[in-house]
Amino acid sequence: MTDRSKKDLDRREFLGQASARFALGSLLVPDDLARFLASWVGPRMFPVGVSDQGRSFEMLVLGDSIMWGQGLKDEQKFSYRVEQWVRGRLPGIEVHRHVLAHSGAKIKANPAEDAKPPTHGEVPNAYPSITAQLASAQAATFPVHPPLDRQNVALVLLDGGINDFGSKAILNPDPTVGRAWVRRITRERCVDRMKELLPAVAAAFPNAKVVITNYFQIVSEKSDMAYLWELLRFWDVVGDGINMMSDPLRQKMSDQSLAFHEESTAGFREAVSETTRRLVANAQRTPAMRMSGQLDGMSRPPSRVALAEVPFGPRNAYGAPETFLFHVNEPDPAASVRKPACMTQVPNASPALPNCLLAAAGHPNVEGARAYANAITGVLGRWLPEWQAAYGVAPPKVAPGARSPTAIRRP
Repeated sequence: MTDRSKKDLDRREFLGQASARFALGSLLVPDDLARFLASWVGPRMFPVGVSDQGRSFEMLVLGDSIMWGQGLKDEQKFSYRVEQWVRGRLPGIEVHRHVLAHSGAKIKANPAEDAKPPTHGEVPNAYPSITAQLASAQAATFPVHPPLDRQNVALVLLDGGINDFGSKAILNPDPTVGRAWVRRITRERCVDRMKELLPAVAAAFPNAKVVITNYFQIVSEKSDMAYLWELLRFWDVVGDGINMMSDPLRQKMSDQSLAFHEESTAGFREAVSETTRRLVANAQRTPAMRMSGQLDGMSRPPSRVALAEVPFGPRNAYGAPETFLFHVNEPDPAASVRKPACMTQVPNASPALPNCLLAAAGHPNVEGARAYANAITGVLGRWLPEWQAAYGVAPPKVAPGARSPTAIRRP
């Protein structure tokens, strides 16, 4: 096992214990917390090298396999690309990326399951839930960086909801279900839960910008039936009795995938709007916040939560000509890390083992991750001047007549 893999496993076990205490309602008093941290991380909690200003840019990554970057090396993940984007625009400021997202995570909490030690991020596992990830982040205890002050969290990347529904369920071939059914379940299990999670994240980190990402259309009319058939057999969506893919079946799955994409995206837009309204209402009730300049006029809401919509089109769906997703059996960059994790953390006789070994299937590939990163950094540009001012970083000089690279259009 590499040093990086060992650190990742250590971190996940640590966070599992921390989230377990939260799940069971056992909060630590400061002395107990200090002893708990010391027993786990020792001197690693206090490395040298914080920024000259004494503040670091703390970035949290909460969510499921897409936010984790299933199948990708760390430097290929979109959270890493976003981290590098921030580093490049805040020179001299130390940036810490804390990844609590992992494969298979659901939004919905389950205290008993959340209390179990977490598995490697590449191993599909519903728990710790994203709600438990938030609890661990609120504990402000990270083994590889200085103790995290929640006030110093500047950015949270967040997704969630598809595992509460299930990718296989979205592609349900049952002729008695269709787009209306997908939209209803998407609303109940994905959108409504995100509407509870998003304001909780914003409240937990009062100085952070929060960016959530939407989900793409898994199957489209451009999906090659040979590739699609391979995926459906692997996911056990269709049984051995079906020996060929038909155009009507592909169209049905395309329609249902589009319904999930559209309904979840519309719902996430609502979640952002509702959370923003709640932040405005809270700010208007606090005179100190108005005086500190966090509200730029009573009629203008604080810009702290946003949705980054990924530009995946029909030609980028699974098995499509310009797919942004890994195929089944396609070698992926993280396979060499995932395989030993699967072999040690999934029982050999378990039917989940093959799914673990080939877990990259259907997830964003390198090009897909780049598209995600571009969508997110496109949103972050609106906050860059604010961050540069807060961290004492001078904006880049612009030649006379040239447009500033950080200039944005406001509605």
